[in-house]
Amino acid sequence: MGVLPVSYTEVGRCDTFLRSNCIVSNTERYKASVVTLYIKTNMTFRYFIPGFLFLTIVLFSCTKEYDCTDLPIQPVFIGFSQSDIDTLVLRKFKSNDNYQNLIDTFIIKYGDYSAYKTSNDTTTVFIGDAGNDGKVGIKFGYDWQIFIPSKNKTVFISDIISEKKTGKRSSGIFNLDKVSNCTNRIFSVKMNNQIINFSDSSGYYLFIRN
Repeated sequence: MGVLPVSYTEVGRCDTFLRSNCIVSNTERYKASVVTLYIKTNMTFRYFIPGFLFLTIVLFSCTKEYDCTDLPIQPVFIGFSQSDIDTLVLRKFKSNDNYQNLIDTFIIKYGDYSAYKTSNDTTTVFIGDAGNDGKVGIKFGYDWQIFIPSKNKTVFISDIISEKKTGKRSSGIFNLDKVSNCTNRIFSVKMNNQIINFSDSSGYYLFIRN
């Protein structure tokens, strides 16, 4: 009988005499690979979790201070027909300047920059509610005039007293809270040089009689 190749001899010896040693050796190698995998996985999570938390804070948890929204004052016309007030002129002036410096002029027509709501002889004109992003409206920081062409009548609005608050909101890249959710309360205003006080913040209305 010829001499067997070395590799075959070693395999035969493993199969016949050292089977248990071979099994133990393979088991140890498996355990070692499991331990190595665990260490690598643990190290990966050790660096991944802090990085993930930091990125989350940066993207979602940044805060930014903003000015609260100034609410508009709405004119309410009593005793006017629809045709009397279907066209109005709103003039915006620098505040506390005796109407000397005109800043802007808005033509208010039924359906444009406004919404009319009539009940009996009273019509409320919600200026600034029709798709203009709040750019038109009688607000704090300016003096105003409402001119009624059909009556050749001008209403003078001045000295709007309001609080001026600031708020905080998240400003991360993916944050959806981009809209101001706080408002400034209006305390009083002068109409035709007469002081009008507002008792609550549910709405601010000026009553203009024919």
